[in-house]
Amino acid sequence: MADDDPIVLEAIERKGRLFLLHFSNDAVFRATPATVQQLGLVEEIAFSPEGYGKLTDLLERRFAWYTAETTLAQRAYSIGEFKRKLKRKEIPDKLIIEIVADFKEKGLLGDYAYAIARTRSLLEHNPAGRAFLVSRLQNHLVPRPIAEKAVGEILSDLDETDIALKLLEKRSASLSKFDLETARRKAYTYLARRAIPYGAAKKAFEKLFGKS
Repeated sequence: MADDDPIVLEAIERKGRLFLLHFSNDAVFRATPATVQQLGLVEEIAFSPEGYGKLTDLLERRFAWYTAETTLAQRAYSIGEFKRKLKRKEIPDKLIIEIVADFKEKGLLGDYAYAIARTRSLLEHNPAGRAFLVSRLQNHLVPRPIAEKAVGEILSDLDETDIALKLLEKRSASLSKFDLETARRKAYTYLARRAIPYGAAKKAFEKLFGKS
């Protein structure tokens, strides 16, 4: 194929909710049904190299924004997670940078807000101590300084003894099957894995099972 030969849209293949556009130069682009309809794309339509370049830039951009919007609509993400998700969808880096900047400016994406919300959710459904919570946030690609700041803010209004007590209450039935010292050892080991400080663990155990 010469550089100035027209490039033909040879096939429009349905793929789930999207279309795959197959061109005569072996390139394949993804597009939503709305994009195909709005651009009047049909099989056997031919484009000049310049027209093809403009079309594929537009297809790439529209698909990138569609992917970003649908991804964020599914659940909240840290910035790092969001970038990784888009990269796995084969969105070009230049568009990822542009999208992230736009979403951050609009308040749709932000590590600190995500970390605060995620920490609250973890404490409600999966209580733990400071180090455990920070580690979980880092697993979601929240930078450590932001994770520590968010966890610190949330825990400033909480007593870690209450967190430990909540955890032990869920295990009280199984712990009650053991003698007191065995139950204490198992309780402390479990709470340590959840990053609960020894002092808070001791107070919680004694509240639930007594000091003797």
